[in-house]
Amino acid sequence: MNSLDIKISPLDGWEKKISTTGSTNYDSEYDDINTLLADICDALSESEVVEFLVSGFGQNNWPVDVATDMLCVVEQLNDILEKISVGRFDFYLDFYEQGMERKLEFRSLANTVEVKCFSDTTWEPNVANLCLDKAQVRDMFFNLKLTFCSVAKIVCPLFCSHSWFSEWENTGQA
Repeated sequence: MNSLDIKISPLDGWEKKISTTGSTNYDSEYDDINTLLADICDALSESEVVEFLVSGFGQNNWPVDVATDMLCVVEQLNDILEKISVGRFDFYLDFYEQGMERKLEFRSLANTVEVKCFSDTTWEPNVANLCLDKAQVRDMFFNLKLTFCSVAKIVCPLFCSHSWFSEWENTGQA
């Protein structure tokens, strides 16, 4: 597979699974938006309402999960979307969790984006780089955030009622 796809796929019946767990009691001295996002990803994982799917560089299904790997990506989304929203397609997406340990480098080339994959494990990509349309890259990251927010607000309403979530959701619009 010589393409790249990163997405959150809601499972059948996801909208009927509302988590009753959650809190809006965070300590701003010790917690931040990443703590809240981690709690949301944990709740989505425990509720089994979504799949986190990544494919590319010769591997159809990267061994990713919702609680840790999706969180790694979600934590980086706003920085990426802020760059994309001003036409900058030069950034990294780091799958830094132990076991995955891959980094994607995105570089702007006229109307396309070159993507390179680096691995810190024994796995190696089967192609050195991919070229994607800028619109494809923009849409992939925008849809990732849109799906995350839509599902989280229904499944984890208590977590999403926190002001940090609203602020995060409204940042980095592409």
